[in-house]
Amino acid sequence: MTDDREASGTPEEAEELGEGGAPGAEPVKQDAAAPDVPGSAQEGGAEGGAPPGPPPDIYGVLRFCLGLVIEQAWVHLGLHLAPGMTETQMDLPRARVAIDCAASIYEYLKPDADEQERRATELALTNLRVNFAKKAGQ
Repeated sequence: MTDDREASGTPEEAEELGEGGAPGAEPVKQDAAAPDVPGSAQEGGAEGGAPPGPPPDIYGVLRFCLGLVIEQAWVHLGLHLAPGMTETQMDLPRARVAIDCAASIYEYLKPDADEQERRATELALTNLRVNFAKKAGQ
């Protein structure tokens, strides 16, 4: 005997139908901590995950890194709260490293950036440098 019901794919229906779609059968459980096995859904392989796409564009990676480094500069200037912290903490040597790294990353990005992105990044770097000078002078 077969089950002719059509499932809409809700989690409740999956539990009701269980493994193999049979009513009362044991539901299939996904292990969220499964190791990254080549081709697995955890890795985003063909079975169950999104198909692998082209490798990330280096300029996209640099933009991502630039955002992270700029945020770290603000955190080390004591002007942004670090994740998980309840108070800001100032660390000027680390702020200087973050600002210098951000400027270096920007030099590689500049040829690929449009005018709006260039202005926004240069403004962010200027603001970081001005705030660093103020904090260092205190």
